[in-house]
Amino acid sequence: MKYIKLFEVGDASISPVPWQELQPGVYGFELGEDLYQVNIDPMKWEKGSVNVEFSANGDRDSLTNQGRPLLVMSTVMSTVRDYLRQNPEVRTLYFVPAQADPTGMEEDDRRLRLYLAYIKKGLPVRRVVIDGLGNHKHVRVDLKSGLELGESKKFKSGSRLWESLDDSEKEAIETIARHSRDSKKLAQIYQRLPSVNIKWILSRNKEMPGWALSEMSRDQDRRIRVGTAGNPNTPAEDLIRLSKDPDRTVRSKLGDNPKAPVAALDILSRTEEAKGFGDGLGIVSHPNCSPDILLRFINHEYQAVREIARYKIKEHLIQAEPDEINRIQRLESMLDLGIDPTWEEPDLEGLDL
Repeated sequence: MKYIKLFEVGDASISPVPWQELQPGVYGFELGEDLYQVNIDPMKWEKGSVNVEFSANGDRDSLTNQGRPLLVMSTVMSTVRDYLRQNPEVRTLYFVPAQADPTGMEEDDRRLRLYLAYIKKGLPVRRVVIDGLGNHKHVRVDLKSGLELGESKKFKSGSRLWESLDDSEKEAIETIARHSRDSKKLAQIYQRLPSVNIKWILSRNKEMPGWALSEMSRDQDRRIRVGTAGNPNTPAEDLIRLSKDPDRTVRSKLGDNPKAPVAALDILSRTEEAKGFGDGLGIVSHPNCSPDILLRFINHEYQAVREIARYKIKEHLIQAEPDEINRIQRLESMLDLGIDPTWEEPDLEGLDL
């Protein structure tokens, strides 16, 4: 299942349910006992245009009358956004609104108003054309070629691929991604413009939500993983995983992250680069570096690293309990003698010597 969290469509508290792309242009999701399907079909007679319709349990455009129209529409719009991301050439949507009055005897535009409210809030709409009379209406929605920028409502709900923007639009969005302290807005940019450059900028913004940083920490691009490794908002479990990253630059960046957990520092202290000056200094200087990790650096090749490690160990012993003091001092003495404190005497009991 693929899940995209939305904030701005309809009620801000209404998030879409998980959905699955069954095949190109066909999406499915479950809501209670109901099975929904969204079909987005290219119009053969008009390039760049698609027809959108959805059904519940085979009933076209049904909301099942279970008091969940906002949840259904939020999910339908999420699938439409995904299709537009994959098909940036699409500029026009067509749909036929279902009738809220099942008899069709009375003109009822409630469904049409609901659909248009979500579309206008969720897409960069340039124009809406409604043809037909009564309950037999056909709707055409023309989309803009790029985002409305700045602080406008259109920017907050726009949905366009990075490649479709001109240089001035890209520069404006990069500025927002770099300097904004609004985590909701940053998440929206991340969801709508998943370009490498934007993700690289967002990965270094300290207001970026943890769930987005967790996703970016698995990105194939090394620069994005470096950004998340140094970001204090990246979840601890992801930082631990990044400490084992095959790229040295990613691992080294963890030393600059004040929230790097002890488990991540422990892994880093055992790497080959920890023997170097920069990485070694970064580990021993880290506020979360434990005494057991510091002990590995008291005989480091570089004097500055050794001195910081020994100084921080002494600071720890000032407030430590007697048993902890004895343990640390014993390990320190063994290291000074060149004995590996992790070595354990083998258990010879039961062996025929």
